[in-house]
Amino acid sequence: MKRSLFPTLSLALACLLLSIDATGATPRAWLDRDRIELGETVTLNIEVTDSMARPDFSPLAADFDIRGSSSRSEASIANGRAVTRALWAVALEPRRIGELTIPPIAVGSDRTAPLTLTVTAPRPRSAAAGDPVFLETEIETTTPYVQQAVVYTVRLHYTVTLLEGQLDAPEPAGAVLRRLGEDSNYVRVLDGIRYTVVERRYVLIPERSGALELPPARFRGRTLGGAGSRFGTGQILNALGEPFVLEVRPRPPAAARPWLPARRIELRFEDAPDTARAGEPFTLTVRAEAEGITAEQFPEIALPAIDGVQIYPEAPAVRERVRDGRPVVEWTRRFAVVAARPGTLAIPAFGIDWWDVEHDRAARAELPALRIALQPGIGVPVATHAPPTAAVPAAEPTDAPRTDAPASAIGLPWPWLTAGLAALWLATLVWGWRRGRATVSASRSRDAGAASPSRPPPVLRRALAQGDLPAITEALLTAAPPPRPHGLTALAERLCDPAQAEAVRALDAARWGGGDGEVALARLREAFRRPPAFAAPAGRMSGEAALPPHYPAHRRGE
Repeated sequence: MKRSLFPTLSLALACLLLSIDATGATPRAWLDRDRIELGETVTLNIEVTDSMARPDFSPLAADFDIRGSSSRSEASIANGRAVTRALWAVALEPRRIGELTIPPIAVGSDRTAPLTLTVTAPRPRSAAAGDPVFLETEIETTTPYVQQAVVYTVRLHYTVTLLEGQLDAPEPAGAVLRRLGEDSNYVRVLDGIRYTVVERRYVLIPERSGALELPPARFRGRTLGGAGSRFGTGQILNALGEPFVLEVRPRPPAAARPWLPARRIELRFEDAPDTARAGEPFTLTVRAEAEGITAEQFPEIALPAIDGVQIYPEAPAVRERVRDGRPVVEWTRRFAVVAARPGTLAIPAFGIDWWDVEHDRAARAELPALRIALQPGIGVPVATHAPPTAAVPAAEPTDAPRTDAPASAIGLPWPWLTAGLAALWLATLVWGWRRGRATVSASRSRDAGAASPSRPPPVLRRALAQGDLPAITEALLTAAPPPRPHGLTALAERLCDPAQAEAVRALDAARWGGGDGEVALARLREAFRRPPAFAAPAGRMSGEAALPPHYPAHRRGE
């Protein structure tokens, strides 16, 4: 039996030596765990023998975040020769749930074998469990309308001293997510435990109707070293919030266009005058306050066109702030108004149609009609009758003129001077009219010469090629001449080409009204093989360009 075991042991020893030599030729990789929850880290170990090469960890960036690394080396004598071994360890945090593959890692000219890691959904964390860190998340509504601004709140609770930390809320597919205001900090006691709380708010705007999955918010931080300090960088703490699934409703059939879901919109005039003078500018100021929308969603407001009235709008002043945890937009715009004739200026009522998401009904914010008494302007001639001339008796001649006689009786030509001044004033108007027409014509000629590309803008071509409907929307809105249209409905009205206008309406239906995205994309690609054809923006009075601006811009060098 002894003779029969000896060759077996010798063969086993030889195989072991061969395996050591093989290990020296090929780097070895393994994980400390093969199943983790999202938000946890796993350690990838790579052992290299007789090589000074460093592993190339760049392929891991596709599915993992590298949270830390360390290395150590040792030398030993094996079979009479020196052997060096290096061990590399990296902490990896997966970015998604599922079966993930650790790709082969290059070490010099060699590669490790691929590995498989199972990442499961995280278990909910609660304060009752006594965790040193946990997240609490809250969504304003789970059934919003498309384009409705929804407040998403994340609260980080912690009881330890954090050296550093990062709080993230991943943006879901099919929606826009951005920070709302500044973080607030306070203290909260739960189940007798005192927590420091960091509260962060986001505004979520769904871009299409249907189911919308909101991934969980996550926190990763580092506290003082402890049992979890694998790389000497402090104890790593992770926390995940609750995920949400929203059912986004399409725009109601009874809603006005452009579609504007909000909680409250108020409009008012500020210090509107009761009287003014013809030919002289006066100012109208419009103020608006809207709750439940962002500054980007607020539409343009313009005074209605009035015959014989010039309107010069200033750029609006927009301020966005947070009130009671919701976005509030404060919007102010001033208009310089010049009426040509005295009399009564009637400005009709106008406003904004919107959708009240709190009461789920159509609503309208309206400015009241104004009536302003227009007095004749100073220096503007007004037709008058000449005073009667007093008769001088022939029987009583005098050497000097009578001092109490009217002006016309002593030979002063006031009627002729009045007529001359009126003619001079009219000549000035004609000169200004011709100069304004020449300036506008030259400007239009320059604009027409500059805006005649043979192909659509590169950004629009790229978005059409990729089939990205939100990117196509942004490219078309950006390509429009100022003022920027509010939404696709206003954009379609600005297009001269009927095919392009219909394609934009199909895009609007596909994004907000449950239309067919593939059909819309095909129409867009066909219609915008040529550049967008835009008309001049509406809203200014007819013939406005016939007179020069009341406040002409100074040309460079003047």
